[in-house]
Amino acid sequence: MDMPNCCQASPRTLKRGLFSTAVELSRTDYAYVGVGGGAYEADLSYSYVGQGGGSFEKEQRTEYTNWRLRPCTWSLVGVLFIALGVLALGGVANFGGHGEEGPCGDEDCMCGFAQGWTKEKQLWCCHHKGMGCTPDGSVNPLPGIGKLASTLQGCSTQCLFKGISADCAARVKYAAQHRFVDDADRCESAYTLVNSQCSFCETCPLASIGCNDPPVHTGA
Repeated sequence: MDMPNCCQASPRTLKRGLFSTAVELSRTDYAYVGVGGGAYEADLSYSYVGQGGGSFEKEQRTEYTNWRLRPCTWSLVGVLFIALGVLALGGVANFGGHGEEGPCGDEDCMCGFAQGWTKEKQLWCCHHKGMGCTPDGSVNPLPGIGKLASTLQGCSTQCLFKGISADCAARVKYAAQHRFVDDADRCESAYTLVNSQCSFCETCPLASIGCNDPPVHTGA
């Protein structure tokens, strides 16, 4: 004997989540569990006859259909795509090759050095920042500007100024211990002076110099 396995549907309810909405549909199913094993008996409809008195047991299920993203979710997705687009465009701009300054700027001598500069930028940076000067000495910094005499190495970067080559840290220490010896802020004053002469010494943080350390004396 085939036993019916029917269900009854309840009214649909719209449920809202954080990012989407869906239609909630609850269904009541009756599953055959054997004579005397359930609480309901099948007729034209199911009637409660008491636990152990029927052949069916009641089961209730909830289903969600017609999923749709909420407007706020679409807005969030749009913002995400815009952000990705901006990042992608930024990467393309920073990729620029030789002769293409991109976001560096014509007078930003700390940017684009490895990729190569235009002749105009090289001339300006040599005159005003002491960077990118020709090895043959045909182009030199303006008076009062130190010349980059090594690769950029932080506090060990060499600056050639008034015929003397010394690294950035040594220049700051010397100025603090001699020119600004009576200045309460001698280290800050010395650091400002050296950076005005050798602007690339900005790659050497003052905190890394040990400006207040006592001078080291050598000799017999």
